[in-house]
This record gives sequence, C-alpha cells and structure tokens, in this order.
Amino acid sequence: MKWSLFKWRSSATAQEELPPILFKFVSAAKCHHWLSGRTIGFPSLRRLNDPYESLILRNNYSGAGALNLNKDVPFRRIRIGKMVMEDAINPDYDPEARSERIEKEEELNLLLAAQHARQCAGLDQLGILSLTRSSKSMTMWAHYAQNSTGLCLGIVWKEVCESGDAGGEGTVLSLNYEGAPGAAGAVSDAEFIALALGRKQSDWAYEREVRLVRPLRFFPKRIEGGDIGILPLNPAWIREIVVGVMPAPAVLTLLKDNWDAFSHAQLSQLRLHARGYEPEIVRLKDPGEVVTPKLFPLARADSG
Repeated sequence: MKWSLFKWRSSATAQEELPPILFKFVSAAKCHHWLSGRTIGFPSLRRLNDPYESLILRNNYSGAGALNLNKDVPFRRIRIGKMVMEDAINPDYDPEARSERIEKEEELNLLLAAQHARQCAGLDQLGILSLTRSSKSMTMWAHYAQNSTGLCLGIVWKEVCESGDAGGEGTVLSLNYEGAPGAAGAVSDAEFIALALGRKQSDWAYEREVRLVRPLRFFPKRIEGGDIGILPLNPAWIREIVVGVMPAPAVLTLLKDNWDAFSHAQLSQLRLHARGYEPEIVRLKDPGEVVTPKLFPLARADSG
C-alpha cells in the first residue's frame, strides 16, 4: 500500500504538522454505522455537500494566435520618443508563421481537453473521508453532528491508512483555503487530485479539514451504486468519543450497547458554560455520566 501526504507550498495552515488524532463529526442518524455497524464510509465527490466542489476549468495552452511583432508584421516598427516610425520591410516576416502556430496550439488544446476530461472523470472514482483537527467547533457540531445531537470521534488516521483493508494507493490532503478551485493546466494526475480536492473557498476555513482520499476500486465493499466505499472499522482506531450537548436518546443507547468495544477510548461530552455560549469538553468515565439536558443551559440574568 502507498499513501502520500500532499503538502501545499503557499499555505501555512496546510503545512502544519498533522496531529496523530483527527476528528470525525457524525450525525445522530449515522452513528449506528460507526458504533454497531463498525464501518467507515468514503463517499465519492458527488456525495459531498458543496455544489462547487472541484470546479476546475481547463486552462488552454496560452498564446494561441497571439501577435508576434518580430515575425507576423511585414514592417519593423521603431519607437523614437513618442513617435512610432515604420522602417523598411521586416526581413523576419513570415506570413505563414502565425497560422502554423495557431494550428499547433489547437492540436495541443485538443490533447489538454482530452486529459482534462479523463482526469475529471477520475475524480468520480475516488472515495473521500473528511476529518478535522478540532472537536470543539460549535459550527461543526451544528452542521455535521445534527445540532449537537450526535458524536465526534477521534481517529488515529495513520492506522486507517495503514490497515490491510485500506491497501492500495491513497492521498492525504490538508486543505488549502487561500484560493478557490480554479484553472488547472497540464498537470499530473496526483497534482490534479490535489488541485480539485485540496482547495476550497475561504468561507469553509472553519472546518480545518483533512481528507483521506483513495480510489473506490480498492474498497472491499461499495454501496449506493458504487458511490460510497466501505471500510471495516477497527474499534482500536477510535481513541476519543465526544458526546454532543444534546445527545439523541438513540445515540446514547448505541453507545451503551457497544461500550465494551470502545471502552478503551477517552469518553467526553461537550457542555456549555453556565455564564456564556462557550464550549467545554468534560471527561467522563462511562456513558452513564452523560448529561442529557431538556433545554440548553442558558445563562440566567441574575448570574452576574
């Protein structure tokens, strides 16, 4: 198996050393896949939630038909101060040069278009596991853990990459939020994947995302018409389990029923300070210590 870490040269965030544990926010509706089903899903690009994901435009070879003053005009032009004077016939003038260049450029553009189409089609054949660096982002809890009713799982990501079931090739992308996905010229397949899947609009920077990307053909099982690669989950890969502020009853039941398999992990719960909307991770001994408030613990007016 061969996994590679793609590093951006221009992004300070992407150049940060990746921590040994990355986090996956899981909605209450999907916790059963992880806890009882013991599987990890790698959805394809079309399953991601950003409709602008990977919008890379073909960057044609530049210069097609551009005017070359040394060869494309019959007269030399000499500038003297603000005056432009035309000299005698240009000895380097070639009336066929421009049309020949245009013809060569069009041939090259056709090759680039074919390469671009092949590389774009290849993006649909990749499975993507989206992880993040922190478990305390309230925006992430709201968006990806179903309004803080789900879980956040701390995963030893290198063990996922190195497992026998994750054999084959793969790429680890620490996302770059400095530039939106844009044009891509003639680049290798690996660079194209990094350009397409390793860049997002700056509005997404709060996610602090790291992606594990691998071809769908390497997964032992695929579902949803082949769009999602399924990897068997080794419970030992899960080192932290953070319960949301308002855990769904079904999530707590799943956690209790499968606690024997995950009891090695550090169990915590996201809670809010009584005096303000600020998250706090509280360590727990077992699922029985999880607090399930009926309402959010909003600060009282007389609390000072």
